[in-house]
Amino acid sequence: ASEIWRGQALASNSNNQITVKYAFMGGATAASVVVVASQYSGVQSIGASATATGSSTTPTVSLNMEDANNFVVVSIAQRANPVDTFAQVDGTIRGQAATSAALANVLGGLVDNTSSSTGPLISSVLSTKNDVWAVAAYELRSVIPNRSMVYFGTRQRRNGL
Repeated sequence: ASEIWRGQALASNSNNQITVKYAFMGGATAASVVVVASQYSGVQSIGASATATGSSTTPTVSLNMEDANNFVVVSIAQRANPVDTFAQVDGTIRGQAATSAALANVLGGLVDNTSSSTGPLISSVLSTKNDVWAVAAYELRSVIPNRSMVYFGTRQRRNGL
């Protein structure tokens, strides 16, 4: 699985550390986990999202950008060996790491990409491993969306209740 998490206005710490606590679900007793982090400023909202899965040396996702000049952040996970790596194809690799556990090894990466126009944007990498992969992508918008709110069957009260 490939996931993207976000935090708003996170406090800096002296070690630039992020702590991730992983809970095993559904009877699982162990797993291989890779965490790659990056920071983006000026993000006003999250826009379009896309996911893709496959089995090849080219994990790829296409996302329809809502606004020009926004960033698309892509999380990639692929079953791989500890020595496998990603090479840049479409977008910029911001980080990658691989596990070296007795369980299934995972190669994870963080890629971002941008375009000067709206519409489809492809983000991909070239892997040294030909195996199964999963990709998740989100558009980081530099504008607050201008969307009307529609309420069905209820009224909004002024005090928010």
